[in-house]
Amino acid sequence: MRALIANSPIVDLHAYMASFVGFDPALLPDAEDVRLQDIDHIPDSAIPPQTREMMRNLIVRLGQGSFKQAYLRLRDFRVDDASLRNIRCPSLALVGTGEGAEPLAQCERFQRAVGGPVARHVFTAEEGAEGHCQTGNLAYSAAVSMDWLDELFGN
Repeated sequence: MRALIANSPIVDLHAYMASFVGFDPALLPDAEDVRLQDIDHIPDSAIPPQTREMMRNLIVRLGQGSFKQAYLRLRDFRVDDASLRNIRCPSLALVGTGEGAEPLAQCERFQRAVGGPVARHVFTAEEGAEGHCQTGNLAYSAAVSMDWLDELFGN
């Protein structure tokens, strides 16, 4: 028997990433796009250094030349419901309340669309694990996952 732990179950990477920006950079007018070679020339007052580095990282990882192009490329990273139905092994969907509305919605979509049985655990601030991948409480996240696997495989 096999099993899947999706942490977080991202079924539309474009929508997921755009939710953190607060708008869809794929829709930016070309005149407002940020090109890779321009990032180092943006003042801290316009875009904080950490945000610029995150932009650079995304652009480079996706092999694109600009922020807009990177978000256009992210549209290719979507899993349709027909493909999700092909997942027939038992699955555990993990998500944190602090991740926001889009990740929570994608978790629900994953749970509804997957073809096999799906269990879900929503981590909360009270558990100290509400962030993406439960980075605030990795031990608890691992315990939830291991408990699920123990129950599933009967060990």
